Amino acid sequence: MSKVVLTAIHENNYFEPGAWENTTWTIRDDKSVIVNLRYNMNDAKDKDISIRISDDDYEKIFELLNEGKVQDKQVFALDGDGWSFKQFENGAKIYERRHGYIYGIAGFEKLERLLYKLSR
Repeated sequence: MSKVVLTAIHENNYFEPGAWENTTWTIRDDKSVIVNLRYNMNDAKDKDISIRISDDDYEKIFELLNEGKVQDKQVFALDGDGWSFKQFENGAKIYERRHGYIYGIAGFEKLERLLYKLSR
């Protein structure tokens, strides 16, 4: 049975009626990914998307995550969204970045673009 190796959450900091709430990527070691899109609306159609990624994309995700870990810093900003990451190995959490901004952290910014590209 496959195991979760990474969860990445892109979250809206400002909850207004009708707003996007968050997008979560759950990546497993068999290269399957569940993308959950959540909205803060009574009539919203939340979405769950299942995808399978290539070996190259899987490796690139972890390359960019590791790049971001090295570059990580606290970023102060006052706009509306942030990211968190949890990495697992054999079911145990080996890395966690709590919710925060990723501006100027090239590895995390590139990872954001890749995750959204893969989920289209």
